[in-house]
Amino acid sequence: MTEVTLESGCYVDNHWGQYAVARVVKLAVEFGRQCKLDENGHCSLCVDEDLATRHLAAMGPSDKPGLNDTEFEMLVAAADDAEEWLNDNIKLEGHAWSWYEGDFGLYELEEE
Repeated sequence: MTEVTLESGCYVDNHWGQYAVARVVKLAVEFGRQCKLDENGHCSLCVDEDLATRHLAAMGPSDKPGLNDTEFEMLVAAADDAEEWLNDNIKLEGHAWSWYEGDFGLYELEEE
């Protein structure tokens, strides 16, 4: 796994809007999430990363086609998987990866 230096705070801010989910998928890859082939030789991460790349390419003034509704739902699910992977693998004591007011980051856990 890639050695990373973590800091508490926002990693994908809300200015990304609907594209934030794609950035979360990319963030997990940047932190070392890797392909794992299933029994059929398919890698869900490759599909997730492809969707994220295509979604980001369609951002702003672009002639690239956007995702259809089903693909976007798949990307949202992929961002959930990326969040889970980050929480399982990229840790900072007393913190968790999560969404807060449209931002995604590594935030300090509140004491109960």
